[in-house]
Amino acid sequence: MFLSRSSSAMSVGSESSDTLMSPRTFRPSSSQGMREDNSDKHLGKGCKQEDFDEVNISLMPFEKLFKLHKIEDPRPKLGHSDRMVFNCLAICKLCEGYGMKKTYIKFQSDSKGNLRTHLKGKMHRGHKTAQLLDEFDDIKKATSKKGHRLNVREKDTSRQLSFRQAQEMSRHFTQDKGRQAWVKWFTTLCIAPSISAHPATREMMKVFRPEFNLPSHTAMKNTIDDQARKAKKELMSILKEARYVATTADSWSAHHRAFLGCTVHWIDAETLRRKHGTLACKELKSNQTKELLANEIYKINSEFGITRKIVATTTDNGANYCAAFAHFGDNQDDPLAVAPEHEDPDGGDVAIVSVHDLLEEEVEDEAEDLPKLPTQRRCAAHTLNLLATTDVSKVVGWNYGTGRQARQPFTKAAAKAQGLWNLHNRSSVVANKIRDVVGRKLNTPCPTRWNTLYDATECLLKTALKDPETIEAINEVMKSEAAGKRAAAPVFTEEDKEILQEYCKVMKPVAICLDRLQAEVNAYMGILLPYLMLLKRDLQAIKREGELRYADPLVDALLEQDGTVHGFNNRFMHLFADEDLLMATLTHPNHGPFMLKHVAPALEEDIKERLIREIVTSITPDPLPSSQSQDMVTEKPKEASDDPFAFLESPTVMEEDGSNIGELIKKEVDTWGRSKVAEVKPGQFPSMHREKWISLFIKYNTALPSSAAVERMFSTAGDVLRPKRASMTSDRFEKLVFTKGNMQLLDAVLRRERREGECDSERETDVE
Repeated sequence: MFLSRSSSAMSVGSESSDTLMSPRTFRPSSSQGMREDNSDKHLGKGCKQEDFDEVNISLMPFEKLFKLHKIEDPRPKLGHSDRMVFNCLAICKLCEGYGMKKTYIKFQSDSKGNLRTHLKGKMHRGHKTAQLLDEFDDIKKATSKKGHRLNVREKDTSRQLSFRQAQEMSRHFTQDKGRQAWVKWFTTLCIAPSISAHPATREMMKVFRPEFNLPSHTAMKNTIDDQARKAKKELMSILKEARYVATTADSWSAHHRAFLGCTVHWIDAETLRRKHGTLACKELKSNQTKELLANEIYKINSEFGITRKIVATTTDNGANYCAAFAHFGDNQDDPLAVAPEHEDPDGGDVAIVSVHDLLEEEVEDEAEDLPKLPTQRRCAAHTLNLLATTDVSKVVGWNYGTGRQARQPFTKAAAKAQGLWNLHNRSSVVANKIRDVVGRKLNTPCPTRWNTLYDATECLLKTALKDPETIEAINEVMKSEAAGKRAAAPVFTEEDKEILQEYCKVMKPVAICLDRLQAEVNAYMGILLPYLMLLKRDLQAIKREGELRYADPLVDALLEQDGTVHGFNNRFMHLFADEDLLMATLTHPNHGPFMLKHVAPALEEDIKERLIREIVTSITPDPLPSSQSQDMVTEKPKEASDDPFAFLESPTVMEEDGSNIGELIKKEVDTWGRSKVAEVKPGQFPSMHREKWISLFIKYNTALPSSAAVERMFSTAGDVLRPKRASMTSDRFEKLVFTKGNMQLLDAVLRRERREGECDSERETDVE
């Protein structure tokens, strides 16, 4: 890289011949641009001799001061796509004339600001700085007045850019923009960095963008590392400002390797939109015991500084995760959480301490070294998946039974459907025959996702079993395949179709509820109880209709199973007594008090009183702040507690009608109607003390009802850790997953850097 060098003052003589060329006598011509010796001229990639001559002509008025040395990086001029702009290097003749080392000044062909700055920073003997600058400005002004229109003109900074020019500015190509877009494309599509150096890639880019210098394999890795650092810094700065955050955690394995994934979620205080980021995807090389999981999760939370901000961590129902949070999770009643008070050793008195107290103190010291996990929320979507699979795997009269209760209608119909799906997946010939019959490929279920079984069954009913003719054609396909193997072919009947239809009818509310809980944007904790209540009511309505011939036992099993942990009532009804979940429902604008009386009528008044109490407490100043207030970001001034008239400023003293603030808040709660707009916005909350309502909404709705977010991250991880890249190092894998998971944050950082760069460029031009 060439740098302009400041040096001591050097004389250039005082003869009249050394003065600058008069602007009135200068007439640029192409012949003048060709008289210089070509030995000191350099052309960058993509530049031609004609380009050098054009730039040299624009520099001719200043030929007593500077000599053009090199041009490079050609690009279209903003607002003039038919004109080119170059990065240039010029040699200062004043510095060179007295035996000094050549001084190179970097400037753009459409701006002479850096050349003027070089003169301003020097005191050349025989030429006063003020005189040099005045003559420089006179030449520039004179050439502009004469209408001296060169192919590369000076930039007019006093004129505001038009909309078209602003658009072209955003499309303006530079090497930095190209590299950022290139790395983003590789990261988003999970492409191996080595592809950047592949000959086919370079050949393709020569056609699309010849001037773009493709980064090497090593440069790609370094850029990805740099972007991962920027994304992490941005995420940490955002989490530092957030008051409440929630996380998800889960395990994933692929190619004989196991990983722990964690994501973080928060609610934007201005827009109330849910935001998310990726925390980590660390490889685990030991057995996933409760101690290992607790330590790794605690390290991740501590690394990002969110240990005390997490309202809840959502995980699945895995035994190791449940054990980790049960043993190391947040427990306010744990006596080990209270630090002992010690006497002053220099107090003079001898304290008699029992052995029992010493043992308790030792246990407390050991507890300080234990990892501390937040409250656990079990994934409601995973629990619904268990309800739809494990809980109905053995339902007497539906898919299980012996002796007199040997009726199993669903077992036979499901076996035929599974046989068709197996043929479809194993044989391309059968798949083509089925496609010829139904006009499309069939959806087939995934063993680990129940909702795929529901979708596949629905697809089967709409295509292969839609009418008797299609059923007959599908049966012929199955018979022909079985004949080749000399085996009996199961065939579909109208009864099978009716059984599968009843199955879809009963399970549809479960599938809808599952999809709603796994949403990403509007998945606030306040939606959990209303959707579970809706699921239960839909199942009860199906049972009351009495239109089922086969699936009545299935509905009963979904609702309640006595003496077991299965069924809706056993798995979910305890949640309807959880006060934090009820507060989340009450503070959600789409539900509010209207939904609370339907979800938990017995606790309606208690939860309303809790809401009123928390709002009043947050409004009323605390005259005696507790020691815990020292951890808050903003503290109340000390002298405020000594003010004898402070109580007059309390909201509890109402000058107009003397009403208590609690009564006014209660009135707001009772009259607050639910909003039917899906997107939560600040304007949907009551106007009185709206900021307090919003604060409580964020507090209770930050947690997630399901851990679908971390499963989506594992989907990204699967794209990164493909079979051909299974040997990727853990560090490289984690950086790729982290960068892609936080791509939105990284985009914001890069946009901000580009804006700052453009502002610096504008300021540099203003100097001119």
